[in-house]
Amino acid sequence: MLHTGLQLPSPKSMRLPLLISATLVVAARGQVPIAPPWCGAVTQDSVVVTVPLDQAGVTTRLVVSTMAGLASPVFSTPVISQAALGNAVRLSVTGLNPNTPYFYALELNGILQPAHGGKFKTFPIPAAASFHFAFSSCGEWTNPQDAYEAVRLENPLFFIHMGDLHYEDTNVNNPTPYRENYTDLLAESPEQSNLFRNVPTFYIWDDHDFSGNTSDRTSTGRTAARQVYRERVPHYPLPAGGPNAAIHQSFDCGRVHFILSDLRSERDRDSDDDDADKSMMGDVQKQWFKDQLIAARDAECPMIVWMSGVPLIQKGDERDNWGSYETERTELLEFIRDQKIQNMIVISGDMHALAYDDGRATESYVAGVRIPVFHAAALARDGSTKGGPYSGGTSAGDGRYGIMEISDTGGAVSATYRGRIASSATSVSTWKTYTHTGEPVRPRKAKNLTAQPANGVLIHWTDDSGVESGFRVERRPTGTGAWTS
Repeated sequence: MLHTGLQLPSPKSMRLPLLISATLVVAARGQVPIAPPWCGAVTQDSVVVTVPLDQAGVTTRLVVSTMAGLASPVFSTPVISQAALGNAVRLSVTGLNPNTPYFYALELNGILQPAHGGKFKTFPIPAAASFHFAFSSCGEWTNPQDAYEAVRLENPLFFIHMGDLHYEDTNVNNPTPYRENYTDLLAESPEQSNLFRNVPTFYIWDDHDFSGNTSDRTSTGRTAARQVYRERVPHYPLPAGGPNAAIHQSFDCGRVHFILSDLRSERDRDSDDDDADKSMMGDVQKQWFKDQLIAARDAECPMIVWMSGVPLIQKGDERDNWGSYETERTELLEFIRDQKIQNMIVISGDMHALAYDDGRATESYVAGVRIPVFHAAALARDGSTKGGPYSGGTSAGDGRYGIMEISDTGGAVSATYRGRIASSATSVSTWKTYTHTGEPVRPRKAKNLTAQPANGVLIHWTDDSGVESGFRVERRPTGTGAWTS
């Protein structure tokens, strides 16, 4: 039987026997996943699963089916584990059906391992579609893990982990301890592993899981952290390439475009003077970010979700957020204003609290730029606040995460935030709810209108969006009165 969504006991005294029991059948053959699989990078027709094995030379395939018993499966291309990659394998399957639930398991050296599997649902086609996703950050596997199981029970289409996956603060140019961090958090926390293998989980680091508190591009562990992320995390394509490059990425779900920024591995020192040369993104990623916004605008995308792993809202001397990169923040907000980027919202972590702002903060930085900001944390750490002020207030503490409900029936898109507090896996309350409804997408304006002989007008319209199905010309010959088509 394929075990999916299994709730394992959380006391650490129970975890080792359970882990041994789950792997006995594989251990007898010398082929053991040393941590449960991690499912992610889902699209309308594909999925990626990563898993670390105990040895090199194991031929591994991903087995995917619409049936729990894995009948009539689809297989990934075989991958052989390599010591140079920490014996982790990255398995991908394409050609799946959109908006469809699937089950999966591993096949090791030709032997199906149903206990090492999970489930996921593919994304809808790129058209109007409603769905909900979860997001949060900041957890430690030695603390109570109820929030992870609570997130799973919300049945989100996916989960965005916004950083501080753990608090090991590893900072050495050696991949081994970074690999051990990923192994330990999934092997030691059944709640996290149940979530990560049964709900597609997309993850970008912050500081404690990158190279320690307030770490940046000068950190000793930068190269090793980047290498091991590529080994262990089922990520979307990384436009920066690799292996020693930033991990920013993007994806689409329905008509919503998601941008996930790496705000650690390219950032300048927090203590540097705040001027035009200081960057949290780095030049390459910042240009990519701007290009993403322009592409979404030109495709007439009705909603853009930007994941900023650290608080966007802050003024003053408080460190480790956008407040100490105020010049760059202003540059980005002015770009959004000048390029007429519509319907953008921000999700953020790092602050160990729930919070939201209705856009007043960004408008106070750059007039006319009103971007709602939604915070969710901490999963399993003590509460604290930073940044602000937030128009919706804050709620600090552990067991906290956000649910975002996207409603899209073909017109304007709305995003409803619910700040959730889990006192146990099954006892969850809503702190506050806030809905942001996007504006109707403005079509591109016609360019270069030129008067012609006999009162003709030549309309030259450059628009590369490719989404229009027709056009309409309206005129008002006298310059006043009603328009006619």
